[in-house]
Amino acid sequence: MPRLPDWLSFKDLQRLKCEFIGTFFLCFAYACKTHMEWSIAPLAVGATYAGVVYAGGPVSGAHYNPATTVALLVRGNIISAKNATLYMLTQALAAICAAVIAGGVFAFSNNAYPTPADDIDDWNAFATEMLFTFMLAFVILHVSTRDEVAGNGYFGLAIGLAYTAALIATGEISGCALNPAIGLLAFINGDWDGAKQAYIYIFGPPIGAAIAGLVFKLTTLVDAAEESGQSAQIVSQGTYVTFMVEAVGTFFVCLVYAFTSPGIHISPLAVGCAYAAMTYAGGPVSGGCFNPVVALAVAFRNFGTDLAPIFKPSTLLLYIAAQVAGALAAGGTAAAILVGDHKVGHPSVGSGSDMGSAFLGEMVGTCLVVLVVLGTATVESTRDNMYFALAIGFAILGAGAAVGGASGGCFNPAVGLLVFVSDSNLADAWIYWVAPPIGALFGLMAFRFVYYDDVAAEELGGVSKPDSSVGEGYAALA
Repeated sequence: MPRLPDWLSFKDLQRLKCEFIGTFFLCFAYACKTHMEWSIAPLAVGATYAGVVYAGGPVSGAHYNPATTVALLVRGNIISAKNATLYMLTQALAAICAAVIAGGVFAFSNNAYPTPADDIDDWNAFATEMLFTFMLAFVILHVSTRDEVAGNGYFGLAIGLAYTAALIATGEISGCALNPAIGLLAFINGDWDGAKQAYIYIFGPPIGAAIAGLVFKLTTLVDAAEESGQSAQIVSQGTYVTFMVEAVGTFFVCLVYAFTSPGIHISPLAVGCAYAAMTYAGGPVSGGCFNPVVALAVAFRNFGTDLAPIFKPSTLLLYIAAQVAGALAAGGTAAAILVGDHKVGHPSVGSGSDMGSAFLGEMVGTCLVVLVVLGTATVESTRDNMYFALAIGFAILGAGAAVGGASGGCFNPAVGLLVFVSDSNLADAWIYWVAPPIGALFGLMAFRFVYYDDVAAEELGGVSKPDSSVGEGYAALA
């Protein structure tokens, strides 16, 4: 057996083999997606990503994407510059092999490669790739590199859900590579015009990933201090970190809605996937509300009992301020990127429905969402479960699919703010700021009705949740 060079250990070689295989299958699935039914293609590629992340995570960390490697390199204490370079070269080689094999399967007939929509210019596509790679890298960093969630069973699911949401939201805008390796498919499966635009996918995602790595550092200052051997008291995670995570999470929930709502019948799937992924990422820091009425429901969960309130009024106001800021930033960003036939999505009364039916739909949907949030993330009987974010995302998906045709499936006053950057009138906008709080009240009542024994046991046990627990996520609220 040939001897390995001094700069390459056997363990390094094992990691590179894992990166090659995982990247190969991810790029192969992407290259084949034009031969799938269009509405299932994003789910198929996202599911492939989740599968290979679970398979390879314990071996190589399951990057499968040079942008992910950049994010982890910027984050620090995960991968060396030498290994990062070897990872990226391996990922590029795997992508080329995947393109060739996919071409062989379909006789080089219209295999997929990322390219912007005809009415989206290159720079708007570049910005889209940057933004949604930031989202993907933000999720990856939070679910797979934080000490608080070490050993979790949802890391691959969260990553796959984030990519699925992005594929649905931006597939018809930028092509949604979020991965320079996938960008290389244009050189094998594409034509010369596609190859000329490959720079969008080779350079845009790493920039977005690098920014995500920097933001992650700002939201994990205590972790960084401990990893570098400094006293954790030198820095304080502070409330601003919690609100930064709330703003970022709300930004992407609203951005996905803004990119998917008009005329895309699987938009509830995108929004549900985005909400689940961002909740998995942000839950350990802020609890992952991303919705003013969810924050209200959590704040008033203990109302009328002997338990201390989870949020102080000042904390609740700051949560809502962060969510409003994230929503407005998402609306402005979407308005700047979406041009031509691509309109900013926003909730509106469906054709054939009236304001009364839309109002009722928003109330019922919000009631469901709040009940699921409180029932899966704030009670002792479900403490430390790994399905909380999936349950919340599924509730949003189900409610959005059920009543979206009547009301737009908002359930979130922050999402309702998107109407300000739309070309619609504001006559119906009040529905999305009035109906969700009323629905949240019914959701809170349903929670107290269903979980009466749990709340009573907390009172008898003297359980009290001070405001300082909010930064530990929903699990700490139980």
